[in-house]
Amino acid sequence: DEAFKLAHCSSKSTRRKKRKRFRRQHQDELRGNEDTRRAIVAYGDASIRGTYRGNTPVPVKQVQRAIAQKAIVFTVDEFRTSVTCCHCQRRMNNVTSELNICDHNKKKHRINSVENRSRRKCLDEEGHIFHWSSRCPESRVVRQNNIIYPLKLCNQCPVNGNNDLYWQRDVNAATNIKSVLIECIRSNFNIRSRPVALSRSQQDQGN
Repeated sequence: DEAFKLAHCSSKSTRRKKRKRFRRQHQDELRGNEDTRRAIVAYGDASIRGTYRGNTPVPVKQVQRAIAQKAIVFTVDEFRTSVTCCHCQRRMNNVTSELNICDHNKKKHRINSVENRSRRKCLDEEGHIFHWSSRCPESRVVRQNNIIYPLKLCNQCPVNGNNDLYWQRDVNAATNIKSVLIECIRSNFNIRSRPVALSRSQQDQGN
């Protein structure tokens, strides 16, 4: 029932297993300290203070320091990187939907070997689960034009054949950050090489 997978919740043990599996599978690809080659990594300069419970923590500064041990870290101002289409450089629009709720008590529940993750489900008066909350027939609309924060829409994107193009905002931002780095390298690290659509005006800079 989900058109887009916008977030991923996981437990500490699951994340620990994934890290171990990644290191085991990519051990041959990890360069040793004696390798003098240096990669360059573009990193957004946003400061994230915390994460929602159940979501993977984001240790921003620790990750930057870890990357800096193996590569050159190039910090990029994230101004407008998430709201500007990385294909056509136009400002994008918010994606909205109806917000529906019901009055049932709810519980997160997962059917083993059937569902991949826990889902919020409605309970009857006796506390028995009878359907997913997202499909409750007794739900009602409480808000129109509810903004779906992780998604942005480029209306009739000219690079996409004048068709509507949806972006996960973090993916779009990362692509724009990469473009800023590439243009900077091509211009011999000229600070004015940043695309105009992603640049601050004098008013934005407070001048």
